[in-house]
Amino acid sequence: MLQRLLLPVLFCGAMFAQNSDLGVLAGVGTPASATISGMRISGSVRGRLQINYATQLRDTSAGRLYLELPFLLGGTSLSIVEKAGIYGTSGTTIYFTPGVRWNFPLHSRLSLYGTTGVGVAALFGHTIRGTITTGSTASFAGALGAGFDVRLSRLISLRGEVRDFISRKGANGIDGRHDVIFGAGVGFHW
Repeated sequence: MLQRLLLPVLFCGAMFAQNSDLGVLAGVGTPASATISGMRISGSVRGRLQINYATQLRDTSAGRLYLELPFLLGGTSLSIVEKAGIYGTSGTTIYFTPGVRWNFPLHSRLSLYGTTGVGVAALFGHTIRGTITTGSTASFAGALGAGFDVRLSRLISLRGEVRDFISRKGANGIDGRHDVIFGAGVGFHW
């Protein structure tokens, strides 16, 4: 029983330790569908907001290892024109994929990083085809990514990254299998 109580205390202590950062990135996703074949034309728009908390676990001459807690919230709009008619799909995507990040320092103010993690995905969708149908899907998820961090000061940096969130196909045609996000934003360090 005592071990169960100590684990959250140790985790919270690590979260408030030195060498932590909070990244806030906004971006766009690659088109879920953009095909013209026969009598079908489709296209999509996807916007994403990603918030990453990370705490440093290890610092070596080769780089720094972080425990990372990334949270992604996104929206998708898809329109399709085909022989059977015109219809649209919209949806919300949420990913939480805790994992690790390895920073490779290239210079005192510039580093590259790679990241990976596993967690969960939730996809909510609405389809309009004469009537409105609603559905949701939850699944295990993974993430792989790479990026760069440019330190402007001891407390603030600029970031750019590409990350692929991977899950099963979502509700009402919202594609979650490979959700590749190109994001840019800021990092806050303490």
